[in-house]
Amino acid sequence: MRPIKLTISAFGPYASKQVIDFEELKGRNIFVISGKTGAGKTTIFDAISYALYGEASGESRETDSLRSHFADDNTETYVELEFELRGEKYTVNRVPKQKKKKARGEGYTEKSADATLTLPDGKVITKVKNVTDKIIEILGITREQFKQIVMLAQGEFKKLLLADSVEREGIFRKIFNTYDFEKIQAELKDKAANLSKNRTKSKHEMEINLKNIKKTSQYKRRVFNKGNSEIIKEIDNFYLEKQLAKSK
Repeated sequence: MRPIKLTISAFGPYASKQVIDFEELKGRNIFVISGKTGAGKTTIFDAISYALYGEASGESRETDSLRSHFADDNTETYVELEFELRGEKYTVNRVPKQKKKKARGEGYTEKSADATLTLPDGKVITKVKNVTDKIIEILGITREQFKQIVMLAQGEFKKLLLADSVEREGIFRKIFNTYDFEKIQAELKDKAANLSKNRTKSKHEMEINLKNIKKTSQYKRRVFNKGNSEIIKEIDNFYLEKQLAKSK
């Protein structure tokens, strides 16, 4: 994912509308966001995370507290992010829950959170949950995974390093889209199990055949040294043994 333009209004410490045009970087993939403590550096990460997932980038910042305390009553709080993924552009706009001054009389009314996502084909998805679900589908990672591997805010990347092997496996599988390889691995495992089963079965059949050959050879040697009546008796006994063996 490559951010193109970030627009924030009455968000965090920023009382008015602010626009960050990442196109001015002219393709530079590595850059530094610097400034004094409290200047609003983390707010930029919060805004990107909020635009995508409806939550700030850090654990200590609640969604309902994202509106700027310095904004006037007539300025709406919202975040809009335009980004590119696999050569296609998307625009997501989110409005957090906030109090709005009444048009008539004194006091405020509460405005519910809202969100829209404009897809490359022009289709617009609305409502907070629908937009979040679609973003997860598009990016292929959840908000927690985004924080660990993309945002790198406040050193939270260490959570990925400290995660157990099962959790890391799930994260990397989504990042590098290795589901096809997992499917191939499962198919090879099934084939190996079937081959082992068939091998055991063939070995068992071969052992039975060898025993039968041995019995037949012993029978032929006995018959060769006996008269006609004994031969007939031997033949009857042989077939009787065969029938008994089958009945078992």
